[in-house]
Amino acid sequence: KVGIGTTSPGSKLHVYGGDFRLDNGAGDGFIKDASNNDRFYFGTGTYVNSNTGGPVAFQVAGSEKMRVNYNGNVGIGVTAPQYLLHMNGGSTRTDVQVTLSGYGNGASDGAQFGIQTGGAYIWNFENTDLYFATNNARRMTISPAGNVGIGISNPVSKLQVEGDIALSNNGVIGQGSIYGNAGNSSFTTLKLYDS
Repeated sequence: KVGIGTTSPGSKLHVYGGDFRLDNGAGDGFIKDASNNDRFYFGTGTYVNSNTGGPVAFQVAGSEKMRVNYNGNVGIGVTAPQYLLHMNGGSTRTDVQVTLSGYGNGASDGAQFGIQTGGAYIWNFENTDLYFATNNARRMTISPAGNVGIGISNPVSKLQVEGDIALSNNGVIGQGSIYGNAGNSSFTTLKLYDS
């Protein structure tokens, strides 16, 4: 055993009290395995390589927390990820949270999406819209007040639709009155017809 900075080395090479530097003369460093395959590379970037088709896994306190499998799938909390990103938070819920520095970084900031025993969800903690878009255009909006707009970004009613609504198979609209809003010319006409 070789000790640098220590008189009682605990490994084949034990460096104590200083840095350990790898340099091939071109500013790069490599750590190779017994078959001379590069496993760690330090240069313009840092790379970890698994040449045998096995995973690159990360552990905390002896417990695996994340891995990248040979096919590029990343698993967090799961050792056999089936998708590019596959997460498992346990038996009751798995959450992903995204925040903005202007809103804060606490547990009740930003937005979450995930799954729990009661179902899957999208949750906006902020006093802002939750909206859905396709083809680079907003299609549906849920306002902070809970109003839902389809084809309109600032709904003022519980459900506001800008455009046609089609009902099929003997569809029913409510069981009470259907009326137009006489105070707003854009809502004064309600048409019911067979297609």
